[in-house]
Amino acid sequence: MEEILIIKPEEMPDLDVTQLQGKYLFTYAAYLRAGYVWFHAAHHLTRGLSFSGDHAILYDKIYTTLLEMIDAAIERGIGLTGPHVACPLQLSIASTQIITCYPSPAEISSTAIAASGHSIVCDMIKFIEQMNQCLEDAGGLTLGLSDLLAADANTLEGFVYLLKQWTLTEMGT
Repeated sequence: MEEILIIKPEEMPDLDVTQLQGKYLFTYAAYLRAGYVWFHAAHHLTRGLSFSGDHAILYDKIYTTLLEMIDAAIERGIGLTGPHVACPLQLSIASTQIITCYPSPAEISSTAIAASGHSIVCDMIKFIEQMNQCLEDAGGLTLGLSDLLAADANTLEGFVYLLKQWTLTEMGT
């Protein structure tokens, strides 16, 4: 995921703060959209003894929350940088690049779905941390954007806990 997770501002010296914000917010929205699509599929494809809880509670909660987070990130991006962050064609292309870095829930076991979902959420948190630090260093982290990212990271950390507990229980540890 490094090639997608990392945006290196030093490799884009011609970007002003607003353009840097836009690049990060667009990539963040794409990452959230990829997670939304993946977890929505996990919601439909989970199976086995934990099907009811995974389907109706765990994956449903994750993908519906990610949908709300996408909306907030795109609205913030439009407000701070302009409409380009909401381009459905570019977001679809970028989110497809991200989602293909993870195994499809259609091709793996329920335990592997939870483990892969855990990796996706951890990668989202890493991206938020990198985005937060880079925008702060560049003077482009507004108080509202900082609050949005902190709230999203907090929510995602809750999902890390749920997914980690699922895999620990299933693996007998």
